[in-house]
Amino acid sequence: GRTDATAEDGAAWVGELCLALNIPMLSQFGIEAKDLPDIADKSANASSMKGIPIEWTREELIGTLENAR
Repeated sequence: GRTDATAEDGAAWVGELCLALNIPMLSQFGIEAKDLPDIADKSANASSMKGIPIEWTREELIGTLENAR
């Protein structure tokens, strides 16, 4: 890794990795923009989110889902 890498560098690397690995976007599973708030709400209450050391806001969850759509 690079000691001078920024968060943007990391995000770009992850995006390139997803393309290289052919990881599908959420829209390829039929998920539409109108579905994201409900998915975010359900995600916030999921047990898997309880182990994360930071608490995401609803807006952060929706934004992340939008980027994955």
